[in-house]
Amino acid sequence: MRDDLVATGNRHVDEVRQINRDLIEKALQMRCLSYLAQVKARLLTETIFEVDNSKKSLLKINQDLELRTETVEAQRLQLEQQLAELSRVKEELQQTNLALEQKNRELERLNRLFVDREFRIKELRDRLAKYETKA
Repeated sequence: MRDDLVATGNRHVDEVRQINRDLIEKALQMRCLSYLAQVKARLLTETIFEVDNSKKSLLKINQDLELRTETVEAQRLQLEQQLAELSRVKEELQQTNLALEQKNRELERLNRLFVDREFRIKELRDRLAKYETKA
């Protein structure tokens, strides 16, 4: 009976040791899972902050781009207005130039007439002077 008690005691000690090993293994496993959960939580938190900062940065860049786009659009409209004004002024200058060329041609024609008239008058005076000296 003593042998049975010792064998039963040894069996119980072995079972307790096995249970302790299993419990220690489970405890270590739970610690590992807890550590992994903390690491995952930290990585997830960092990722969320990075994504949030990226969104804020992109939003700021987008706003800046929109502001620049509005500025460029305003400048484009202003340049289009200036171009239209320059085109109008160019057209006016061309019309004025044509009118001046016409007036210049008319003045040249009149100048030729007056010069020819003056030459004719001089010629007639010279003739008259010639006849007066003969008579």
